Amino acid sequence: MKKLLAALFLSMILAQPVIADENRFKTLHVLADLSASNPIVSSETYSQLIAYRVSEAILAMNYGDYVSFTTFGNLRLDDQLRVRVRLTKRNKPEAVAKKIAQLILSIPTGDIQAQQSTEIVAQLEWGSFNCAARDQLLIATDGIEASGFVPSPKKLLNGSAVLPEPMEPGYLEGCTVTMLGIGKAENGSWPGPQVRNLTKAWKNYMTAAKADFTALPNP
Repeated sequence: MKKLLAALFLSMILAQPVIADENRFKTLHVLADLSASNPIVSSETYSQLIAYRVSEAILAMNYGDYVSFTTFGNLRLDDQLRVRVRLTKRNKPEAVAKKIAQLILSIPTGDIQAQQSTEIVAQLEWGSFNCAARDQLLIATDGIEASGFVPSPKKLLNGSAVLPEPMEPGYLEGCTVTMLGIGKAENGSWPGPQVRNLTKAWKNYMTAAKADFTALPNP
């Protein structure tokens, strides 16, 4: 997959123009959860749905805006891919959307090694987001935090565990966060009550972070 990433984006990364007022331009952050529980890792049909949603979001961006693609799961740098591209007359939204879609579609058919933890909170709190520019975050994840913050994902699903308070309250104020596929499982979805518990947990976290949050169990 890393070879594919390099081939798709080498020409786009070069000679990116520098703009003085970066708050004029926002970034669409596409975050792909490669943990074993997320069906994007194993289902070609599901990856097509995610690719379509992401493509729609990219096509709605303006010239001068950025598109960022990051994979996560655990926190090992060797397991993360990161690319950031500016939309220009050379890197048109249609071309960038097509290449990002190809990358997403390659996940279940490539050499991806499913990861055994899901560090969503750390990915958010350690990420580089410009909420003053109204950045958008599209997170393709089942939403099942499996980390030091939530040692038992089953308790989170059953409503007997909660997510931590944000490290910095209000740190996502101005940003839009959409979780694509919250509660999804390899063979469909978790039962309705568990998806509701999971959605409630993330709504509470995002409210404290002051994000404009949407959870989409069926993307």
